[in-house]
Amino acid sequence: MSNPVVRDALSILAGLVVAILTVSLVQMIGHQIYPPPAGLDITNAADQAKIMESITTGALVAVVASWTLGSLAGAWTTMKISGNVKFGWIIGLFIAAMSVWTTMMFPHPMWMRIAAVVMPLVGVLLARQLPGSAKA
Repeated sequence: MSNPVVRDALSILAGLVVAILTVSLVQMIGHQIYPPPAGLDITNAADQAKIMESITTGALVAVVASWTLGSLAGAWTTMKISGNVKFGWIIGLFIAAMSVWTTMMFPHPMWMRIAAVVMPLVGVLLARQLPGSAKA
């Protein structure tokens, strides 16, 4: 693409789409491995607090993994297309913001609140190490 502004904007859009799809896919897999307690609806606000009281650590780790892998995949995508690391950080910060928002919606363990900020940024650092990503 000859217009760098359009290329950069499209790289960010592509990175966001890849990140969101990756988070969704990993969380769907997590729900298959660690299904929510019977009779509770994960989309119902009243049930979400009850779910957090009984959810396994493995299920929580799956959510954190989704944030990390989503950030990694999205950041790599945008860095690959744009050739610019700073756009990868935009993706990581977006996933971190959404993760923090999620942990504020209903009670989460403190370690998850910390992971909501840290792990998406770790995902960007990992993406920088992958072949084809921007290095500077």
